[in-house]
Amino acid sequence: PAASSFGVGGTMDFTASVKYNGSGKAGCLIDVSQAGMVLTIKSGKDVVWKSNVCPVDTDYRLIAKGDEVKQTITWPGVRSECADAADLPNVDRGVYSAQLSVKGHAKTKSEPVGITVE
Repeated sequence: PAASSFGVGGTMDFTASVKYNGSGKAGCLIDVSQAGMVLTIKSGKDVVWKSNVCPVDTDYRLIAKGDEVKQTITWPGVRSECADAADLPNVDRGVYSAQLSVKGHAKTKSEPVGITVE
């Protein structure tokens, strides 16, 4: 995350980074769009927001050993719904966890990171 907290009604940018450390000569084909590199925001066990809920264009990349792909994913501070974030209610104050995963690669995920909405 760009910071450890933000205010109700704000947004939070996350830098999503995937680096291939595999040994295969063919590399790995992954979707680096927000549908493939999935940011999940939770409050306890409740999934509050996921970057892949709304349709987005795919962006497949073949990455080889040592290649790294980075992008910014913005959580608009609302619950997941396919609507303009301005039309949705903000999440409540509290502590949330954020975790990045790669769709189709179950073992590829980050450690959860705590985010406070003030």
